[in-house]
Amino acid sequence: MLKNIFLLLLALSFPLCVKGEDSVRIVSLSPAVTEIICHLGGEKFLVGRSSACDYPRSVKNIPVAGDFAKPYLEKLLALRPHYLLTNDLINPVIIKKLNSAGIKCTMKQSSNAEDYFYWVDHIGKILKKEKEAAKEINRVKKILSSLEEKTKKLQKKKVLWLVWDSPVMAAGQKSFPDSMIRYAGGINLAENIRSDYFKCSPEWIIKHQPQVIIFPGLHEKKQRILSSRYPWNSLSAWQKGNVVTHIAEDLLLRPGPRFTDGVLLLHKFLYPCEEQ
Repeated sequence: MLKNIFLLLLALSFPLCVKGEDSVRIVSLSPAVTEIICHLGGEKFLVGRSSACDYPRSVKNIPVAGDFAKPYLEKLLALRPHYLLTNDLINPVIIKKLNSAGIKCTMKQSSNAEDYFYWVDHIGKILKKEKEAAKEINRVKKILSSLEEKTKKLQKKKVLWLVWDSPVMAAGQKSFPDSMIRYAGGINLAENIRSDYFKCSPEWIIKHQPQVIIFPGLHEKKQRILSSRYPWNSLSAWQKGNVVTHIAEDLLLRPGPRFTDGVLLLHKFLYPCEEQ
């Protein structure tokens, strides 16, 4: 308790009142948010990042102020930021302490393009780069609109997005992967499951028989091992090789500027003939 009071008093002593453009100081505890900041030309305003923030590579030179969604309070306060930006916080109570120290905190999950647009617009205002933000939002809208038009007349494929195999975990309707599937022109096999991620039984998967399986980060050796096991050996998509493992996880699971690259690659995998 005494330590927290000391840290709070220490933070309040920092000169955070002047916020001219050149004095804006930001800590990001989200890899996606960090990418947006850099994409809009605001890397020089980043004074702290999470240990998971690794793109662009240059951000690795920025001090680590916490893990993903978990600030190191003492280190964060020592960086004297004006803003803390994060998708989530393991302990939301800490926001009150940071606000008391004069730090403005924004915490918002990203599960679709609208959430992404919110972050781009919000960060654009903080950085005074509204034009760059508007340009980025327009870029993404054009890509998604083009893909929507392309897939209107296609027979949409049923897609299962896996995040783990033991126990089997899949992406439901409230997840960012669900949005990625829809933007790429597919149908989430779990579109009626009202949660972000859920544990599903082998029997459920076999019953619904996905046409395509997305399993980011699955290594080739592990894929071969699973191919001889239940339920994977009972899935036509798995046996035919209709499994997406080759696309970088960051492009598929990180709601930053590169998510459109992931969507385009997914679309190409789902509808290779349409791309020719």
